Amino acid sequence: MLSLVRPRAHPHPVAARPASAEPRTVTTTAGAVPASDSPLAAEDRALLTSMAPALATALVEVLVGARAAQSVERWVEGSLYERIVEHTRVRSALAQGNPHADRPIGVSVARLCEVADSIVEISLVVRTTRRPRALALRMERRRSRWRLSEFLSI
Repeated sequence: MLSLVRPRAHPHPVAARPASAEPRTVTTTAGAVPASDSPLAAEDRALLTSMAPALATALVEVLVGARAAQSVERWVEGSLYERIVEHTRVRSALAQGNPHADRPIGVSVARLCEVADSIVEISLVVRTTRRPRALALRMERRRSRWRLSEFLSI
């Protein structure tokens, strides 16, 4: 017979960080950046929430070979763009013998997490005709422009 047991509260609640504690830092492609406890500006949140699904869909289209990598170049940092171009070269060489039509068909709502004043991580899922792909995007603001500095597709 199954019994239902309620989970216990954690015996040692997490205390607030003392004011004298060292400030948190986040390591980025530009080096260590102090972590921020301030909320993201409303206009930046709106911009990233609307931009992320379109950028994620475009990235998946590039990854599956349905779009040229140059179409996302202006939104992507240089070193990441070179990795994307290399991926498309390898993928197109492998796909010559076995082409398939994998296309994005839907995207979930973007979830934003502010890491620092100028760094936001976004997670979402892009559904394609073959399978869903979870994406994590790291956007960094440089000179009032948001650019993709890292991403992971699973």
